[in-house]
Amino acid sequence: MPPVRLMPTARSIRSCPHAATSATTQTGTLVSAACAAVEVVNLSGETLLADSLPLDSTVLDVKKRIKQLHGHTLFQQQLLWGGLQLETSSTLKAAGLPLEGCRLQLILRDAVEPSEMTAPREALEAGVSALVYFGRDRKSPTELRNIASFTTPPAAVHHVCLAIQSLVAGFEPCVDVDEGGSPMNDSWYSCKKMLHSDTLLRVMR
Repeated sequence: MPPVRLMPTARSIRSCPHAATSATTQTGTLVSAACAAVEVVNLSGETLLADSLPLDSTVLDVKKRIKQLHGHTLFQQQLLWGGLQLETSSTLKAAGLPLEGCRLQLILRDAVEPSEMTAPREALEAGVSALVYFGRDRKSPTELRNIASFTTPPAAVHHVCLAIQSLVAGFEPCVDVDEGGSPMNDSWYSCKKMLHSDTLLRVMR
């Protein structure tokens, strides 16, 4: 059978101004050669966005459209394709998205105000400093166990230990982690368990 020649149509070109040609898919849908028919759905299956987008559009561009339509902040949005999270800076072409049947799933993080991140950020920085301090200067396990002797530690000490726990999760066996690799417990007991570990200093170094 001779090859079928596909001709551009005005309808397909209007759907994506960047396209010079179009093709008819097996389902009969017109898809421009330089565009992808993108649909974004939430966990309930509700369609939040359905549009034809240039293949050189980035994932960030898609997120901006969703923000414009639904008000979800860029930080909140996680876009998945085939179960994998898409990099914000990646183009649709680089991500390997098809011209048709491109159904992205949107997962929303909890919204966090920048001001609410100040204390966790400071605790994380303190945790990194603690890793450097204990790792570089070859401190004794006794010093860590002295910290663990607190029945109820100062809040700052607890926060720093939680930050260390997050940093060594997946490397320190005594830190129990969930399926996502995050610590399962943020109690002082879990921090004391970590501080009493014989392998913690080696992991920190």
